[in-house]
Amino acid sequence: MFCPFCAHEETKVIDSRLAAERWLAFRPWPETLRAELEVRAGDVGAAADRLEHAFALACEVDDPCWEGASARGIGLLETRRGRDADARRWLQEALTRCTRVPDRYEWAHGWVLEARTDAAVREGDPAARELAERLQLLAAGTGMRELVVRAQLHLHRLGTVGALESARLLAADIDNPALHRLVAAAS
Repeated sequence: MFCPFCAHEETKVIDSRLAAERWLAFRPWPETLRAELEVRAGDVGAAADRLEHAFALACEVDDPCWEGASARGIGLLETRRGRDADARRWLQEALTRCTRVPDRYEWAHGWVLEARTDAAVREGDPAARELAERLQLLAAGTGMRELVVRAQLHLHRLGTVGALESARLLAADIDNPALHRLVAAAS
């Protein structure tokens, strides 16, 4: 699975190429990735501006995947700001947008659903288990192994017996240090 947190320099290159080629329809993707990196680095002002632009452009080109991805980014930004209610609203909006057409890209759906599930588990939301199970089914059914591991970690946090062991086994063959840190932290 592509790890957006390892690709800050790559997103700058992609962003400049898209601008040069005038591929505006793809621009929300690198903008969203860069904004997520900015959020993680603590630059919430730059991230907010970039996400607002990415979301507006995604809506303008009417792309459910980019709309969902950028709305997810806004939800993560709101979480960082400590605005849990706004974060939940944006993460739910992201899910709605990325699943509004029947021929959607399931990776975007999974990526957004994982962020919504994480927020629900963290906040003790009653919908957390259902979201984690939906993520598990989607990820397993589409071969998104990293998201299967993340679903198992969420289920572990919700008290599901055997979920952590399953996550450990599945993560062993996935080359993503960030995922391995999540599994280790859950132990």
